[in-house]
Amino acid sequence: MRNLLVVIILLACAFTGVINAADAGTFTENSSANVEVDENDTILNERVELRNRLINTLKKERSEVVSLLQVLGESDPFTYDTIAARYPEYFVPGKRRVMLAFHPKVLLLLQEPGEGFSISPFTGVQPNSGVMVSIDGVEPLVNPTAESMRKFIKENAVLLSREDVYLGGWRSELSGDMVIELSRRIEDLATAIKLGKDFDQEGVYSFELGYIATRGEDKLKASKGCGDPEIKLLFSNLIRINSFLDKLLSEDTIDVRRSEKLGKNWSRHAGREAVEPEEQTVITDSELQSAF
Repeated sequence: MRNLLVVIILLACAFTGVINAADAGTFTENSSANVEVDENDTILNERVELRNRLINTLKKERSEVVSLLQVLGESDPFTYDTIAARYPEYFVPGKRRVMLAFHPKVLLLLQEPGEGFSISPFTGVQPNSGVMVSIDGVEPLVNPTAESMRKFIKENAVLLSREDVYLGGWRSELSGDMVIELSRRIEDLATAIKLGKDFDQEGVYSFELGYIATRGEDKLKASKGCGDPEIKLLFSNLIRINSFLDKLLSEDTIDVRRSEKLGKNWSRHAGREAVEPEEQTVITDSELQSAF
């Protein structure tokens, strides 16, 4: 993986060099308009070419990382990290704004959860289609307080930045405890059922069909972080590759200024999570007391 970072940093430096050359370039008063356009076109073409080279390099490195994960997974097939590595696209940071407190509607549902609920953590929108399945291996919050919810948000800010991540909540029939966990909303039923089985879930919930058993035991998450350390490292790098590719591929091919910025920022931020929670009105513990 060192080779991967070296290549990326070198290409990032190349992007930086192009920017500096463009910014430093000047034209004399005697330069004709045609010459000015030609030189600008050359610089633009160089930028696009460098951007495309970076994309191709990342795709090649991603393919190699996936192959390595498959080989390692055969010798370590039943840990959370190995299973999650089969689905890197579900763990790329998203674009949702992460707040320091859940939406006030979450408080209302904690007081009256009914048979259970699913809700977008920061907008309060409740889905009415698709299938909910838990794949993140995050321990649920039991009888959440304002402080425990703030800690939960900070610890899971990267996951909560994804638009497909929701809060699932219910009151335990056995203990009477209120429970909140992270849940994913999946459009396709077959995909959701496969995820439920692979991640050892007891079942998934379809808004159209109701509860569907997937016959797992929900024990896989106990192995999170306990597998082969190389698998964890490769998976982490795979997520970063996918995240950077998503940003590059989402840009217009001609509008390369932002792509150059991404190229410069990669070497600065490689290995760091960029998601930071934003301030929002915090639900107090006194407001939560009535929920329990």
